[in-house]
Amino acid sequence: MPGEDQRQIGRWKAIRRHIRQIEINCEPGNLLCRPRQRQALLHWAYDSRKF
Repeated sequence: MPGEDQRQIGRWKAIRRHIRQIEINCEPGNLLCRPRQRQALLHWAYDSRKF
């Protein structure tokens, strides 16, 4: 499928960006900080409580 590799690479880059934004902007243990980004991480099976 043309373009599929680039689409998947873009998705992985977005996940790294979500993780970094939570690490930078949220206090450890504050599960209410950036809930939309935490939800996106859950879709990829990341446990955002560890950030």
